[in-house]
Amino acid sequence: MSDEPITATTIFPMYTRMGASRRRSDDPRSDVEVDRDRLVHSHAFRRLQRKTQVVGVNSIDFFRTRLTHTIECAQLGRAITRRLTDGSWEGVVAEEWHLPDLVEAACLAHDLGHPPFGHTGEEALDQLLQDRWDMRFEGNAQSFRIVTLLEPKKYRRLDSAPGRPLGLDLTRGTLRAMMKYPWNEAQAKATDTAKFGVYDDVEDLEALDWLWDGAPRDAHRTLATEILEAADDIAYAVHDIEDGTWARLIPIDQIVQLESWAVERIAAMAEIRNPGMFVDPAVEVEAELRELFAPLERAAWARGPFDRSRASEGGLKSFCSALTDDFLRRVTEGGSLQWTDNVVLQRRIAVLKAIIWVWLIEPPELVTKRHGQRRIIRELVDGFFMEPRMLPYQDEWQRVANGGMRSRVRFVTDHVASMTDTYAMRIHGEMYGTAPGSGWE
Repeated sequence: MSDEPITATTIFPMYTRMGASRRRSDDPRSDVEVDRDRLVHSHAFRRLQRKTQVVGVNSIDFFRTRLTHTIECAQLGRAITRRLTDGSWEGVVAEEWHLPDLVEAACLAHDLGHPPFGHTGEEALDQLLQDRWDMRFEGNAQSFRIVTLLEPKKYRRLDSAPGRPLGLDLTRGTLRAMMKYPWNEAQAKATDTAKFGVYDDVEDLEALDWLWDGAPRDAHRTLATEILEAADDIAYAVHDIEDGTWARLIPIDQIVQLESWAVERIAAMAEIRNPGMFVDPAVEVEAELRELFAPLERAAWARGPFDRSRASEGGLKSFCSALTDDFLRRVTEGGSLQWTDNVVLQRRIAVLKAIIWVWLIEPPELVTKRHGQRRIIRELVDGFFMEPRMLPYQDEWQRVANGGMRSRVRFVTDHVASMTDTYAMRIHGEMYGTAPGSGWE
């Protein structure tokens, strides 16, 4: 451990680090600013630029990727914190001005664990692990694993032997802020819960124990976590509507006109995704659609199929900006965070997400593409097991290979999940002799 003096902010308990390292006294940054900077310069953050958000990264250059979504999420998170005036920051950060940086750090970290091909890749890995090894894959748990173990920023810095990699060695406050689901894999299985925040692997559970430091793991989310979730949902719901409309995948004119076939599909998906939220989905979802898209009733660009003209692009951007502003006002009404308790906001977010699922995630015309992406994921895992010499970090693989099947599975999954869409396709082509120059032309 360094003999450098402890800075004033390091005394705050949420600013402790698993590596117990001390800051340089001449570093002007707060501890949460250090966390944010480490995340921005991490390998996992860089890879988000070639990972699918909803529409594939190889479509056209207008669409958002995981990276642009993450940056927009961070901006919205900061915007929310600036509107809070109720003093709720106390106990979360040492100084009020640290809160925007903490929220930004959590937003930058929250999607690091997503594998290639968006929702399809995550589902493919999870299903494969469940079917073969009774294990799970979850993007949130993978994000936690990346920042506490896999990123090579801080390596074997624990005082006790044999030590362990520490990932980015983030503060306890940032790690708690990014954990939207503060329970582990086994707890999720026992309660039949799809989402969870930590795998049941030894090193992951060790980090979880340190994180909560004896406190109940599922006691509550922090204020920063609630802001992260609000920013994430708003960014996802509004911005993917923009992308889908531009791509002419979402029939915005039919939705604005409340065509019965469109309303029925949206209502059915909203009920599937949010059981119990709507008593009468058909009637209530139509009412929410009417309110959401009322500003477009007289908009020329929304009266027919989207034509991608500059005027239409400007109209679409202005509508989505106004919608975002409305959501920000609602979520911070009265200077306090009004996220889980704001029924109107929750219902409208749910309706927008239903539109995204109907036309961008589950349309029948994408069945072939999704099938191919799932196959790539499965065959990459199979290939690395058949020939482990293709894996990176061979020194670590030799150690892991003697640690049992679970350790080997997690190691292979870590590598596949880290890949960008384009890299996964290229390595798969080389692995199975179908890529140009592979010798099988």
